[in-house]
Amino acid sequence: MTDEIVSSEMDIDISEMDKDVDEYTAMEQKVTQDFLQGLIKLGSILKAHRDKWKPKKKYLEYLSRINRSVSATNQIIRIYEYSIEEMSKLVAANLTNWNKVNMFLSLPEDMKDKLAEEIDGEDVTSEEFREKITEVKEEAGEVIDDPLLPVDMKEMEDFIVGTTSIDTEFMAKQIIQELRNNNVGDFSENCVPIASGFLCVEKALKYFSTEKFKALTLHEKKFWNKIVRSQLDRLNKLLK
Repeated sequence: MTDEIVSSEMDIDISEMDKDVDEYTAMEQKVTQDFLQGLIKLGSILKAHRDKWKPKKKYLEYLSRINRSVSATNQIIRIYEYSIEEMSKLVAANLTNWNKVNMFLSLPEDMKDKLAEEIDGEDVTSEEFREKITEVKEEAGEVIDDPLLPVDMKEMEDFIVGTTSIDTEFMAKQIIQELRNNNVGDFSENCVPIASGFLCVEKALKYFSTEKFKALTLHEKKFWNKIVRSQLDRLNKLLK
């Protein structure tokens, strides 16, 4: 009897552990997916604040007040400024952590193009990201070296954690601006809410994987299938 109780308690612990692992993994994935958007939003804020306080010679005081270094904030501003012209390239490179950001920024422009083309939005680890950089450099005949991180990793991770959140309106504005910059068309501000809506759709699609639907019960599948089909019908009518 005692053995059965112990075994039962162990099964409960394992089940609880599985739930906790799934909860953490899901949040970790969300944070990494939102990383670039949070970074760009922070960059836009820092750029505005730098432009305000630097002419008054109070920028260093401002950085001291937010407890950040010049090098760290400059890197974030660099990503923001880069996104104004090259948002699609950043998305293709799938920069999900600060390590990847630094490696990406260390590359000359032609290699950034090649790396973004090679990754094409694929979710790769930092090590795989580094290997792809090595391949790109080898193809270009470059001397292979280990990309050094120009700023303190811990500082940057602390800077981003807790601030990375989906801001679809901000990202939509960035996309519309990139379309203008690349002469795709003279898109008006009326396009911003539409782009924002499609960003939400794109985010939703990441959650609609076959594996996740297979995990549902028959009743759950029927329920969500009906909901999703209803939403798709509404979207199709809107687009006509």
